Amino acid sequence: MFNYQIPVECLGNRESRVRGDASGNIELDDEEYADDLICINTSIIESKESLDIYDETFRRFGLTINYDKTETMCINFEEEIKVKETLFTVNSHEIKNVRQFKYLGQTFVNEQEKENIFLDLKIMSAECKFQEMKRVLCDRDIAIKTRSIFLTSFVRSRLCYAVQSWNLNETHIKKLEVKWHGFLRRMINGGFKRQAPIDDQHENFAYKYSNKDLQNISNTSSLRQFIIKQQLKYVAHICRLPNWDNRKKILFSKGKRGSRSIWKKFERLSGMSEEQIRKLMCNKTEFFEFIRTFKF
Repeated sequence: MFNYQIPVECLGNRESRVRGDASGNIELDDEEYADDLICINTSIIESKESLDIYDETFRRFGLTINYDKTETMCINFEEEIKVKETLFTVNSHEIKNVRQFKYLGQTFVNEQEKENIFLDLKIMSAECKFQEMKRVLCDRDIAIKTRSIFLTSFVRSRLCYAVQSWNLNETHIKKLEVKWHGFLRRMINGGFKRQAPIDDQHENFAYKYSNKDLQNISNTSSLRQFIIKQQLKYVAHICRLPNWDNRKKILFSKGKRGSRSIWKKFERLSGMSEEQIRKLMCNKTEFFEFIRTFKF
């Protein structure tokens, strides 16, 4: 259950104002897609009742649930419940209870020590793709700018998949930057070469090419810039959605942990107030001109 309050500058056109309330409550109990869905329940009993209803309804229309792919995950429950292999059955089929679940390309976990596992999985996926294409990406006979296009298309897309919705802190961004610059160094001739020693008694461990040099040589943009712009574009897209859209209501929810942190982050990066940022985001033409020219 969320309470939300959409700011005046994001209320949209007349139709959006009439059909969607500017404030109120929103309760999320399921998210439906073309061929799958996710149920959000507050108890094990409620979860079983929901799946029983879905199972009965589907069978009435000649459809069946894929029980092998149906799983439960407990969040904010006791550890003894989280570790159980199954919590209940549906139509005599045991439903697996898991600690890690992948949905629409995102990995969710209910273990505190593995809460950042999604980042490690993205890095691993990008590394696997780089190794798969290594003969092309590291081929010195191909122009570096051509290879960089392949790198951004096939490797960066895996490293930053769905980055627009990630809640990243500075440590996360630096971790991604280290991996990205490592890819660039492997592609550039002498990428790992060190600078000449300061004198006979002091070694210089700095790289010959700085991270900025790598971007200039490969004609690639800063990964940090890319991440920030993707997140800004996505939030701006949500601000322009109709008032009845759940994504917009969640963005402007009140009292939720971190609900204002995203605006404070944008304030710090742009030097504008929350209200100015939201007004800019609601004007698509001016916003994209701002994104194109502004350096974060």
